[in-house]
Amino acid sequence: MQLAVIDAEVTGFELLETRINLKPDHNDKHVLAAAIIGHCDTIVTFNTNDFKEKYLKPFSVTACHPDDFVMDQITLDTPRAMTAISINVTQPKFAFPPTSQIPHWNGSDLSR
Repeated sequence: MQLAVIDAEVTGFELLETRINLKPDHNDKHVLAAAIIGHCDTIVTFNTNDFKEKYLKPFSVTACHPDDFVMDQITLDTPRAMTAISINVTQPKFAFPPTSQIPHWNGSDLSR
């Protein structure tokens, strides 16, 4: 992930994790804590049921299914999103495209 997105790794969330109330699955607290520390707007996860709005809203964070996230990116900037997708599908599985192949993308501005 570090090769595809600059600053993808979030550290220093452990203390906050101990203070977060997240139900139904308290084992996902580290994900919300990392999102808060990393100034993320959205947690992209297949497991949206464990990230209820009432627990995320106080931190101005939402949870989004990966399919919805991709569709949002396509809607926001179709040419850039389609370029990123086409590069990704032509790469071997688990390979990430160099950010230099994605026009005007610095790895941090794909927000909603």
